[in-house]
Amino acid sequence: MLGAQQDGYVSGLSVSHLSDVWTYAVFHAALLHDIAKPLTDLQIQWRAARMPEALRWTPLAGSLVQLTQGRADAEYRVEFTPKSLRDYGAHGRLALTLLAQVAPPSTLAFMARTPQAMEALVQYLSGQDRSSLLARIVARANQASTRKALTHGSRARFETAASVPLIELLMGALKSMLKNGTGVAAEPQRRCRLGA
Repeated sequence: MLGAQQDGYVSGLSVSHLSDVWTYAVFHAALLHDIAKPLTDLQIQWRAARMPEALRWTPLAGSLVQLTQGRADAEYRVEFTPKSLRDYGAHGRLALTLLAQVAPPSTLAFMARTPQAMEALVQYLSGQDRSSLLARIVARANQASTRKALTHGSRARFETAASVPLIELLMGALKSMLKNGTGVAAEPQRRCRLGA
């Protein structure tokens, strides 16, 4: 630990350092969770001129820009992985792998000076920790972000989307009920009756 402890107190330098390290840990935990989740839900295929067939891209291979550099007529196709084929644990494994690609070496070196923070980040990103303070902070931030996106976020979606998001169905039904006067209690004490 940086800074000396005297009589159970930590120096100002240590508190400041620890605050910065744990801020980095929370930031990277949330960022990599959010990056890895959609990446594992997509199937991205790429090809270039004179390639007999498209190849499936994986983040472990590097960026698509790196893979297609120097190749003529490079193109890619993005599709959603069917829900029945999704590996819901994959984003946890991918998040840890992406840490070195997302965090600069100087950040990793800075965090490594506080092994507890680095270990907490590794445990979280590998999917082995869902109950520590770090995990709870990320979970609460994710819930708040999701709540905000559902209530105020964009309703745009891919033209090829096979289904309507549940929030749109619920909001449409609620608007219809309010417009038609069905399901709305006339008095606050009365229960709503759904249907006719």
